[in-house]
Amino acid sequence: MALVLHSTSNKNAFKTLIAAEYTGVQVELAKNFEMGVTNKSPEFLKLNPIGKVPVLETPDGSIFESNAIARYGMSESPSIVLWRRVLPNGSLNKEQEEVFTGPSRANARSLTICSDSVAILSRRDSPPRDLLLLSEELLDGALNAALEAMATEAQAAHGPVRLVGPREEGSKTGVGGSTHSSSVKKWRLSRLETQAFTRLKENNPLLGSSLIEYGHIEQWIDFATLEIDTNVLRWYVPRAGWVPYLAPAEELAITSLKRAVGVLNTHLASNTYLVGHSVTLADIIMTCNLYLGFSIILIKSFTSEFPHVERYFWTLVNQPEFRKVLGEVKQTESVPPISSQKKPAQPKEPAKPKEVKKEQKKEPAKPKVPEVEEEEEAPKPKPKNPLDLLPPSKMILDEWKRLYSNTKTNFREIAIKGFWDMYDPEGYSLWFCDYKYNDENTVSFVTLNKVGGFLQRMDLTRKYAFGKMLVIGSEPPFKVKGLWLFRGQEIPKFVLDEVYDMELYDWVKVDISDEAQKERVNAMIEDQEPFEGEALLDAKCFK
Repeated sequence: MALVLHSTSNKNAFKTLIAAEYTGVQVELAKNFEMGVTNKSPEFLKLNPIGKVPVLETPDGSIFESNAIARYGMSESPSIVLWRRVLPNGSLNKEQEEVFTGPSRANARSLTICSDSVAILSRRDSPPRDLLLLSEELLDGALNAALEAMATEAQAAHGPVRLVGPREEGSKTGVGGSTHSSSVKKWRLSRLETQAFTRLKENNPLLGSSLIEYGHIEQWIDFATLEIDTNVLRWYVPRAGWVPYLAPAEELAITSLKRAVGVLNTHLASNTYLVGHSVTLADIIMTCNLYLGFSIILIKSFTSEFPHVERYFWTLVNQPEFRKVLGEVKQTESVPPISSQKKPAQPKEPAKPKEVKKEQKKEPAKPKVPEVEEEEEAPKPKPKNPLDLLPPSKMILDEWKRLYSNTKTNFREIAIKGFWDMYDPEGYSLWFCDYKYNDENTVSFVTLNKVGGFLQRMDLTRKYAFGKMLVIGSEPPFKVKGLWLFRGQEIPKFVLDEVYDMELYDWVKVDISDEAQKERVNAMIEDQEPFEGEALLDAKCFK
């Protein structure tokens, strides 16, 4: 029977389907599979008690976890093995002939070589129960003729084949109630085109041709899962709104992903494939995991920093075996926006049963006492912001913001001069800020998003502050520097308490008596480029 894959169309299912294209294993997708319904049914839970996909249904039982399924597909490729057993006495008696020329099992086929011997063509990698029994003398033309006949039949069914072997293995078998020590000689008929195989056997294309290659394949499979796939999901899932979004967690995920893709890029600089000189199972799993990233969050500005990974990915997804499963692959053009977190609806309380009113005895009416209406307490006024209690300042912040926004030409002569004319050093203070972790700013759009998020969280200071934030540098790591004008002589306490980003910056109060510092203020307000000898990637204003 064909193997049945229970899954939706996703990169984990694609691993198995692409491996099947390379090995010739027949895999069918389960019909009418509906996520959230089928995978919760009792029948499915017998296949995978946790209810997750994909699950592969085989004649011998079910397998879940996508990498395990892909590996299993390797051992199900149609290897054709000819088994020959040589007995010490070198002959068959009538009883043995009847036993071993009887019906063979479903996974093997008998082929008579001569009147007192039989051969078995098997798809099993271990000797079938009804083994081939031959004497040493049959290593002549009769056996060769049988091998040719089997090869011809295999070629008609599976395409071009070649004979590999023989390989001798020790074994013991019982025949007619007696036990014989013997040697087993095994030949393998292997496809020339797809080189059908089992794990760590001859001509094994997807699992390597040696133990060290097999070890490297397993190494890259784990790397693709733990370093690439995990960090892609850590970046994407919070933005999709499936878990709470935390900016520091996203920065860690992006940094980890960038480090992993950098390692992959270095390896591919001198290698076409991950292991050896052809596609292996490691390439299939790595490409499927990259496919997810390229499709949902890895935009061009991210991947362009890793040209060897780009070359590798686009080469593989356009191979016929990949393209048949994946179709046309397109890279996403934007990083998903941060989804708003909605609070789960509270479950409704069950309706209380209506109480049956008991009849009460009527009491004589009492004289009405006029009710004294209680006066409602007036709402308490909101406490004033401490900055509103400061002495009035001659500097009107909104006038400066209008001057800044409306000055289009001669900025230094009009806006900068106007700023210093308005500036009140007793009512306001100027502060420089420098990001503490610039070495982490290795991705341009991530750095810009980081600054944008900071400005959003500073919105509670809009009435009392003006700010400029500069992202500096033409290549990573990018530097983030800023200038802020705050009401009062210190950074407002409510800002330090409410905006966690403040801890990520070093803050230094501007000494306006220092002409060098004053000129630095002018350059930051003006977005002067180059700034301190470096190009500006971007400049953002908070006003």
